[in-house]
Amino acid sequence: ALSLVTSVPAGTESAAAATNSIAVCDVAGNCATAGPVTGLKVDLLGPSLSVAAPAGIYTVGQVVKASYTCTDGGSGVATCSGTQANGAAIDTSTAGSHSFTVDATDAAGNHTQKVGSYSVTASTPPSPTPTPTPAPPPT
Repeated sequence: ALSLVTSVPAGTESAAAATNSIAVCDVAGNCATAGPVTGLKVDLLGPSLSVAAPAGIYTVGQVVKASYTCTDGGSGVATCSGTQANGAAIDTSTAGSHSFTVDATDAAGNHTQKVGSYSVTASTPPSPTPTPTPAPPPT
């Protein structure tokens, strides 16, 4: 059995990988070299994710749109999705800590996930303006 292999390290991608070479001989002793095979595209690296929003602190009811990108320099992005679709409003209906997840898979099946958090605070009502108490009439 003939076996040619590449040596692209895990977690990387290459547009110019090459196989090894191997001598192939028949029963009469006639030999030839197989390989290297060059110019192979090998993608062992998941997509890169960047999340611009949500990030930080928002107030209850504030309109904030999800903003994220997925890129892949190897086989290309096959899927890219978040807790909310890119450009859709995120949940700011309740105060507290919230999480936001973005998942991406490239055409070679490599997957990347990024989980972030953001905070929502209760909006504070404006401070009341003191009303002056009228002075009592003179007696």
